[in-house]
Amino acid sequence: MVRKNYVLESYTPAEAEIVTGVNVALQRDWRRRGLLPETGGGHARYRAAELAQMMIMQEGANQGLGPKLLKDMLGTAATPLANWVESLAWAKDAISIDGAIPVDQFPPRYIVCVAGHAISTADLNQTFEALPADADRHFAFVCNLRRVAEHVVGKVPRPVWRPAQEAVTAS
Repeated sequence: MVRKNYVLESYTPAEAEIVTGVNVALQRDWRRRGLLPETGGGHARYRAAELAQMMIMQEGANQGLGPKLLKDMLGTAATPLANWVESLAWAKDAISIDGAIPVDQFPPRYIVCVAGHAISTADLNQTFEALPADADRHFAFVCNLRRVAEHVVGKVPRPVWRPAQEAVTAS
């Protein structure tokens, strides 16, 4: 998402740990496994949407989801989660923009992991009704993307959006 004259802030691994509870060593391990973006040889930096992904991964891992399912889940959640985080942050910082959709009008979005599949949905009832009759429904991981986004936006040490630096020209 691009906002004129604003850019997304980035956060250090230590700041990510404070916001998400995912320690720096685990972040490094997840980068090596391809669950988080690579640093390209430099210092690791994360955007707020990636902090939200870390929170979901941590909770999924705590519930017993394996790395492959976590990666599938994040692939399913990446775009709607980024939209929630960036839009909530935009609204929180009261930055005016013409034509913006009010946050309270965004459709709900959930990530559901059930029967070994990750599903992005706006309707939980419809999702569970659509499962095959023989699907194991005893264990389901359901994540409300708006709640995760609200947590991240509320805990980051600096605003998610910051004014873009104006290009400096040599005289």
